[in-house]
Amino acid sequence: MKNSSVVFDTSVLISYPNIFEPGWFSSVVLQELLVGASGKSDLQKWEAVAKQYERENRLLTPNAEAWRMAGRILNNILNDASRAQPGRRRPKLSNEKKQSIIRDVLIAVSAKQSGAVVISDNEDFPPISNYYEFRWVEASAFFA
Repeated sequence: MKNSSVVFDTSVLISYPNIFEPGWFSSVVLQELLVGASGKSDLQKWEAVAKQYERENRLLTPNAEAWRMAGRILNNILNDASRAQPGRRRPKLSNEKKQSIIRDVLIAVSAKQSGAVVISDNEDFPPISNYYEFRWVEASAFFA
């Protein structure tokens, strides 16, 4: 698989810092990297990377349809999870977990829209793939 057709998830860019040359760069991943930046130079680095990808029309940013699709996918995930709860109550997810899965669904949807494969070792992608057909590969397998 060529790197030109992939988008690396945040987990990959953190775990494999020397491989950053994906075909696509996700604005969702950018947001996560900026939040976790360890200082001004880190912030500037990621902003420069994003600007370069934007100039090259390779920055994936979820559009309105991606947000709608993400809502549907998350609704299905929560509906199915509620079946295991007494009284079919929706499970209570922590704010952190909600935000994490929302971002990962947006990465999956925008990657599919562009024809890219998501490369990630993130635990959210296997369950998302049960509700949404997109291509993803575990980073450990991709780099093996």
